[in-house]
Amino acid sequence: MSPTTRMHLAASAVWMVGAFESRAQSYHLRGIGHLDNVQSYSEITALSGNGEYAVGTSSSSDGFAAFRWSRDTGIQRVPLPPGWGRESIALDVSADGGVVVGQAANARSHSEAFVWEEGTGPRGLGLAPNEFSEAKAVSADGTVVVGLSGNVSPDVVIWDADGVRNIGRHVDFVATLPKAVSNDTLIVGYGFLENADTHEFFWVQERGFESWLSDDFLGSRANDVSADGAVVVGAIELSEGWRAYRRSGESFTLLDPLLDAVALAVSHNGQFAVGSLTDGARSHAFIWSETHGVQPIEKLLLANGVDLGGWKLLYATGVSDAGHVIGGFGVNPSNAVEGWVLEIVAPRAATEAALNRSETLARP
Repeated sequence: MSPTTRMHLAASAVWMVGAFESRAQSYHLRGIGHLDNVQSYSEITALSGNGEYAVGTSSSSDGFAAFRWSRDTGIQRVPLPPGWGRESIALDVSADGGVVVGQAANARSHSEAFVWEEGTGPRGLGLAPNEFSEAKAVSADGTVVVGLSGNVSPDVVIWDADGVRNIGRHVDFVATLPKAVSNDTLIVGYGFLENADTHEFFWVQERGFESWLSDDFLGSRANDVSADGAVVVGAIELSEGWRAYRRSGESFTLLDPLLDAVALAVSHNGQFAVGSLTDGARSHAFIWSETHGVQPIEKLLLANGVDLGGWKLLYATGVSDAGHVIGGFGVNPSNAVEGWVLEIVAPRAATEAALNRSETLARP
């Protein structure tokens, strides 16, 4: 296994919104490792809402393969349908960790969307006439899957209890990329214009594709949506760089107007957002809450006495509904790219002290 950092320190949690019964006050930062002990690359793409599972893609003895990780099982390959190839990617997971979606090489070596369900196993979701499909996201309740199907300019596709629906693509984009879907099938994502600029979109059955276009910014990307569809996070491009945002109803808020940052994921309840910011030298994973704003995770840990052990936490790509588990990927002490999971355990009484320490930190 690649080096794993386990830290159990008497430090208080930063992002709890409720009390914990545990008397221990600790951070647990651990690398998730790599499949087949091929210590090259692993990336967490999504975290379950309960914080118990992470999914993504890892180097393996057969190339890159989809995985599901938990504390109890460690990193494990996501099973594929019989006869399929070994290479695959996992892109999203349901709130309870029981549904994983992604893309893999099928028995004819074509790229096909797949879903794996606990207790049921894996199945392919079918191909368009042009022999390509990919599952990009699954709703929190695991009932709606969205992705792409086609070839040069694929269409957006919905797989749900009603079967397969091809909903086409945004007319203004040369390519339309869905990123997330709510329980009631609000789809968010972004598309590419002919000049390669990106602009966000959303889709609902009643109105079809709609864009959030504005002359106030150069581009935009919607990266995730809460389970109820009420909160969307992403980034807008200004002349001075990218700015992470959170949209709630008619309210549009920059997470920090000064930081060059992108919000990559929102908790299923909409209370927390995570992503990556840059200081000009490298990327830094961050977490956001409405009360305390953007906090670089490395600096939070250092402010509370945690030795990172050589880890560089570059991207945060998932956060639990309670804010007590964050997942992402970065560079481990052996200089390999590896997924990481941070678990925060603390009683509520200790929370404010940690926040007071962390909020005195300078931005990276």
